[in-house]
Amino acid sequence: MRGEVIDSKTGNLLEEVSVAVSDLNKTFVKRELTDKKGSFRMDLPSEGTYTLVCAKKHYFHSEIYQFSTVGKNPDEVISVKIPLIKAELGEAYVLRSIDFEVNSTNLQIKNGKGSIDKLVAFLRNNEDILLEIGAHTDARGDEEYNLELSTKRARAVRDYIISKGIENNRITFKGYGEEKLLNECSNGILCSSEKHLENRRIEFRVIAVQAE
Repeated sequence: MRGEVIDSKTGNLLEEVSVAVSDLNKTFVKRELTDKKGSFRMDLPSEGTYTLVCAKKHYFHSEIYQFSTVGKNPDEVISVKIPLIKAELGEAYVLRSIDFEVNSTNLQIKNGKGSIDKLVAFLRNNEDILLEIGAHTDARGDEEYNLELSTKRARAVRDYIISKGIENNRITFKGYGEEKLLNECSNGILCSSEKHLENRRIEFRVIAVQAE
C-alpha cells in the first residue's frame, strides 16, 4: 500500500501523520508515519480485509477507510489519498446525529453519544485544546424558552464530556437559542419541519490552544 495524507482545506501534504492499518481480527496491526512529502508505504502480509485510520496533532481523525486484498495480484499496489480536517481556532463544527428527548436535556443513547465520544478521543489526544460547546434551536416557540433550553442542552453535552475524564476547565458551554439560524426559517416564516431541523444542532468550537 502507498498513500498520501493531505490537509482537506489547503491540499497540502502532511508529514508525521500516524497511519494505522489492521485486519478485522487485529492479528495484523502496523503503524507508520508519513514522511516529509506526506507519503507512506506499507507491506501487507496476506489476503484479507483491512482498515486504515490516520491521526495528527490538531487534526481530527480520518474516517475509517476499509479495503480488501482478496483476489488481488501480490505485486499490485493499493494507492490511497486521505484528507484530514484541521481543528481551526474559532471555527464551528457540528456534532452529527445528536438528538434530545422532546423538551428535555437527556441525550438519546441510540446514536448521539457516539459522535461526542469521537470528540472526547480528539480531546484526549490534544490536551492543549480548549473548547466551547454551543447548542442551537430552531425559531419555533418562545425565544426566551429556546435560549434556556439550548443552554441546558449545551450543559448536558459538556457534562457528558467531563464524565469521560476530560478536565472541566477545558470545556465551556453556551446556549444560543435561535440567535444563529442557518437558513431563512425565522419567526413568522412558514417552513417545513425538515428546514427547521437544519437549525437544531450542537456545535463545538476551538476557543484556545494552550502554550506547551
